[in-house]
Amino acid sequence: MPNVKIYVDESVLAGVTERSEAAMAELRRYLCEALGVTDAACHIVLIGVKSPAGQTPANVELVLLRRQDRTSEVMTAFCSRLRDLMTGWLGCQTAIRCTLMETELYFVARQPT
Repeated sequence: MPNVKIYVDESVLAGVTERSEAAMAELRRYLCEALGVTDAACHIVLIGVKSPAGQTPANVELVLLRRQDRTSEVMTAFCSRLRDLMTGWLGCQTAIRCTLMETELYFVARQPT
């Protein structure tokens, strides 16, 4: 895990759709390197939304499992770098929201592969 949802105003998304696959691959590489996880652990979605005027046009929400090495300082630096990556790709103001979850509170049900 990380579970990453990228909400982008449709007016912004229209201008970046062509390069979104490459940008999400770069995002996955950053997540894996910075968080010490594998590709298979990352779940990333890009969602076009209609947002009201005056609202940040892009919002990235991450849910991560808490680990001892994911201190406040480490996560603040991680989120700042992620914001810079996303702002560069999208060309607009981007907000990053990250939640750390306790392992014993995380449950998943997947279809067998």
